[in-house]
Amino acid sequence: MWQNSLQLAASSGDATLKGIILRLVPYAVAVLAVGTALLLTILLQPLLSQTIFLLFFAAVAVSAWYGGMKPGLLATALATIAATYFFIPSVSSPLIYPVDSILRLGLFVLVTTLISWLNSQLRNAKHCLEKSMQKLQASEARFRRLAESNIIGVVVADMNEAIIEANDAFLTMVGYTREELLSGRVRSRDMTPPEYQEISDRAIVELRNQGVIQPFEKEYIRKDGNRVPILLGSALLENESEEIISFVLDLSTIKQTENALRESQSRFFALADATIEGVVIHDNGKILDVNPAFAKMFGYEIDEVIGMLATDLLIPESQKLFLENIHSGYEKAYEVTGLRKDKTTFSLEVFSKNSVYQGHHVRVCAWRNITERKQAEAAIIKSEKRFRRLVESNIFGVAFANFNGGIHYANEYFLNMAGYTFADVVAGELHWNVMTPAEYLTLAAYAAEELRKNGVATPFEKEYIRKDGSRVPILFGAALLQDSEGEQEEIIAFCLDLTARKKVEAALRQSEEQLRLITNAVPVFISYVDAQQRYRFNNKKYEEWYGIKASEVYGKHIKEIVGESVYKAVRPYIERVLSGETVTYESQIYSLDGNSHDVNISYVPQFNQQGRVEGFVALLNDITETKQAQKALQQSEERFRKLTEKVRVIPWEVDATTGNFTYVGPQTMEILGYPSTDWYADNFWEEHIHPEDRDWAVKYCIESSLSLDNYEFEYRMLTADGRVVWLYDIVNVLRSQGKPQLLHGFMLDITERKLSEQERERLLAEAEAANRMKDEFLGTLSHELRTPLNAMLGWTQLLRNRKFDESTTARGLETINRNTKALAQLIEDVLDVARIIQGKLSLNLQQLELIPVVEAAIETVHPAADAKEIRIECRFDPTVGVVVGDVNRLQQIVWNLLSNAVKFTPKGGRVDVQLERIHSHIQLRVSDTGGGISPDFLPYVFERFRQADSSSTRSHGGLGLGLAIVRHLVELHGGTVSAESPGIGQGATFIVNFPMRAVYVEDTKSASSQLPIDSEISQQNPLSLDGVRVLVVDDEQDARQLITTVLSQYGAQAIAVASAAEALVTVQQFHPDVLVSDIGMPEADGYALIRQLRSLPSEQGGRIPAVALTAYARAEERTQALLAGFQLHVPKPVNPAELAAVVANLAGRT
Repeated sequence: MWQNSLQLAASSGDATLKGIILRLVPYAVAVLAVGTALLLTILLQPLLSQTIFLLFFAAVAVSAWYGGMKPGLLATALATIAATYFFIPSVSSPLIYPVDSILRLGLFVLVTTLISWLNSQLRNAKHCLEKSMQKLQASEARFRRLAESNIIGVVVADMNEAIIEANDAFLTMVGYTREELLSGRVRSRDMTPPEYQEISDRAIVELRNQGVIQPFEKEYIRKDGNRVPILLGSALLENESEEIISFVLDLSTIKQTENALRESQSRFFALADATIEGVVIHDNGKILDVNPAFAKMFGYEIDEVIGMLATDLLIPESQKLFLENIHSGYEKAYEVTGLRKDKTTFSLEVFSKNSVYQGHHVRVCAWRNITERKQAEAAIIKSEKRFRRLVESNIFGVAFANFNGGIHYANEYFLNMAGYTFADVVAGELHWNVMTPAEYLTLAAYAAEELRKNGVATPFEKEYIRKDGSRVPILFGAALLQDSEGEQEEIIAFCLDLTARKKVEAALRQSEEQLRLITNAVPVFISYVDAQQRYRFNNKKYEEWYGIKASEVYGKHIKEIVGESVYKAVRPYIERVLSGETVTYESQIYSLDGNSHDVNISYVPQFNQQGRVEGFVALLNDITETKQAQKALQQSEERFRKLTEKVRVIPWEVDATTGNFTYVGPQTMEILGYPSTDWYADNFWEEHIHPEDRDWAVKYCIESSLSLDNYEFEYRMLTADGRVVWLYDIVNVLRSQGKPQLLHGFMLDITERKLSEQERERLLAEAEAANRMKDEFLGTLSHELRTPLNAMLGWTQLLRNRKFDESTTARGLETINRNTKALAQLIEDVLDVARIIQGKLSLNLQQLELIPVVEAAIETVHPAADAKEIRIECRFDPTVGVVVGDVNRLQQIVWNLLSNAVKFTPKGGRVDVQLERIHSHIQLRVSDTGGGISPDFLPYVFERFRQADSSSTRSHGGLGLGLAIVRHLVELHGGTVSAESPGIGQGATFIVNFPMRAVYVEDTKSASSQLPIDSEISQQNPLSLDGVRVLVVDDEQDARQLITTVLSQYGAQAIAVASAAEALVTVQQFHPDVLVSDIGMPEADGYALIRQLRSLPSEQGGRIPAVALTAYARAEERTQALLAGFQLHVPKPVNPAELAAVVANLAGRT
């Protein structure tokens, strides 16, 4: 160790000694030069008597040339002393010399001093030149290394843009080879796109004028034709040179994302502005000199700034800091706030250093405008806060992880999406590879490779396996946060849950398929045309008409499909709809076979959110048959008018614009007793309608005429002698421009038929209510029977076909047993109701204690109550004593009330059971905290088959028989039952009062009377429908088969069809005597069928008797059927004998 120390010390000493020797050498040279000059002057004194200082000049010059100013001054001093001592004689004293000698000596000193200074300056200039050359060589080496490193493209070209030299980076950028470069085939102008040519020309002009151009963006056309965005900066190699050096940066990566481009541009411009620093020289704050950037920074001219105090350019708070730095000589950067000429402030960073300027000690400062940096820092802080807020707002999932798959942070959205918790993140249980399904691993690996290569992964769709094993569809994107050497790379991932979007997409696809199915099913041309008049949708009808597939029509202009002549005709209408107007018009088009078709065309515009038309829907309806029918109707109108004058029908015609009759047939005198002339008076028809029918008939006629082309209705009119006549009025509406212009029709006298129908209606009305309740009950019964049967059947099949463990088998048997009991209870309730209706329900009366009966019923419902955590609280009066009754039926009463209370009471509720004696009665009260009873339903709560909610979506099961059975059993015991409820959601109370009998009578029978049994159609005189032709119309195949079978058994000849359209065709071929039609059918219902049928002449089936056989059984639906034109309305299901009787009646067989 000490040897090393000695060696270091010796080395240090040697270096110091060498340094001293090197510093003394110039002075030694000066002494040697003067000494040499002295010896030579002494030797050559005879020759140098006039110029004794000649050789000394040379000595001083040599000393100054070799050593600089100081050795030159030393040589001057030594030469002066030597010349004075040896060659200038004194006058009277050794220190007194002649004046001329003194002048020559002074001149020598001045000249040698000047020579020393000039040589010193020359020496310094040479030294600076050597350093500059070294720096230039170093700079050229660095530049060559830069060019050869291929970090950016470097190009040398001439003013004609011919490229002389380029590095590999540039050639790779533009796709050319070095051989092509050397052959002169690479020219900047040839690679510049036309839109950038003007910019390039301006750059050349700027380059000639200024020698340099600021970097600007443009594009080059690569050899393969693709374009590459670049940043180009150029400068002249020399001021007078024709050669240009350019630096080219490939911007392709930067252009990949606009956000990265904006950020890069912002940083570039901020950096460019920040590099323009202000420089100021001041003496204790007084400004001596500044550069233009400094003056511009504060809004002054240079002359205005010089002489000012630097503190005047700062706000008061910064002046103190500035002065402290002057006095302390602080040489580190610090920040102050500047004050511009216009009194605005900005942030500055100041760096100061002491220096010498014009012989004075001054302070040189560099002032940098950091306002944008400050703003940027504030923006970054704000951006970080926004980013954190964005992450914590849980709008989308955010997670931080590494390439090993570990996730070390995730926001709440991500955790909820993946089914994990923050504790799972802390425990390190979240891993990409675990959460990614096997089929997505390849895609994930590709994303990781893209992430490593580009720093960002293109968003793509994938799935995650949630913690519970389910899958969630997501949109995944990631970016690389850091790539520091020695640090693990960090990834930020953004995830969006696509579950809802996937459902919407599926629903949208289904909706589109349904829409196309619907549009293809309708016999109408449907298309959608955009604002450029190009087809974007066509239904199947277009394909059939033009013989072109919809895919081939898509995107084509209307003119290409319909042809030039048709397009000219429809173009005005297209322009109107594109201006926002709904257009409807009629035209003629020709099919592929050359036939002309009349069409009704409607254009409906579609508007966007800004109210602009984006396109329109075109609807084309073939009305050829309608036109032909109208023409035929007009031709037959007069013939039909004459025909009606001979039958018991009143033809008429009304001007729809005035409401006055313009024609009434002469039959009015025979049927109503009014002459035709009376009808032409104002309001005659309205004033003679029966008062009960007047308002609705007039209103119905007006409304129907506005919306329907054909309609029928029945009403009553008063005759001239005061009688009431029923009229069946058939109306046809003729329109002009969509408005009614003329009404004409026929009034048929149906008085006799109505009188017979009124009796049937009365009987039918009485049965309808019971029939409706029966239908509802049967529907409910079917549901309530199927529910336990479903469980029983399911478990039975499972137990027969598969082997289970004991617990599963026991559970299945328990389910079968429980549902068997439920089914048995349902059947028992139905049988009880049947006994009640037939009067066969009897009681087995005996003396008994009522409290044990109630307690037994409570025990029965306890399991159901416990399952819903319902408390049953009991209060029994011990003085109730013995009553007379049927123990089983009494327990049934209590059980029904308790089970209802438990069923309708929510979880955690309470049921109160109170039994007490009140005078001569025993009262049982069952109260609950359940859903309560609506005041509207309360009066009907004990009726059979009645339920507050009988819909298919009800929340409670049951047949609606329990309370009806309770009421009947209580009444058999001589008691009464009632219900109370404050309303929905406020619970209910059922009160049962039993009388206390004084005498016990054995073998008590029910007081209920035997109810009448529905009569059947007499079989003694069976109906015969031999030879009767019946047309059956029903869209259900089973219904068609049943009705035709029934009618065939009675001898009728029945034919069944499935739609109204088929029925109209069959009427013309089959000529039926009776029509039996369903109402609810697809496309055209029974109402539409009968209206179309009634619009036909009688010889074409317009007067065929018709019956509406339908499940629509309400009174208003019956009225609607009769008004539509049916003679009878029979609700389903119908008795076969009744159906046969109805058909026989309409066919005139009764």
